[in-house]
Amino acid sequence: MEKYEVKTKLSDALCGKVELVQARWNPSLMLENQFTPYAMKVLSIKELKQRNLTKMLENEIKILKIVQGYGGHSNIVSLHEIFVAKGNVHIVQEYCELGDLFQTVDQAAKISEKEAKSYFLDIARGLQFLHTLNVAHLDLSLENIVISSSKSCKICDFGLAH
Repeated sequence: MEKYEVKTKLSDALCGKVELVQARWNPSLMLENQFTPYAMKVLSIKELKQRNLTKMLENEIKILKIVQGYGGHSNIVSLHEIFVAKGNVHIVQEYCELGDLFQTVDQAAKISEKEAKSYFLDIARGLQFLHTLNVAHLDLSLENIVISSSKSCKICDFGLAH
């Protein structure tokens, strides 16, 4: 966990939380993305086992790795890394600054037709890519679609996917 500095808690997650993190500065690793913010899902292994949810975690990791193996997709949240520390699984993913689509719809007085079409097309493109990989999301909701700073929708949370 020394690898990342926690900036703030973004939300609660099933058996854990999602935090905004940033890689700690490392002079020996002059990486381009060293100061990039990430969303890190921190899930308690003990709680996952107690609630019989380890299969959901396995599904999420499997799907994220499949997507990553095919070079990723602009409308699916990208995986940075996965590691285990202090009894937790940490899933470090792309951070989408504008939050989820539910927040956007809830906070907006109205969304223009042009913006709605753009969101719909982004979601359709992401789903089309998943379907070409024979992956079904099975839990697509406004909370499982996040929006990047460029207002691009990205599908996330693959715990129920097959």
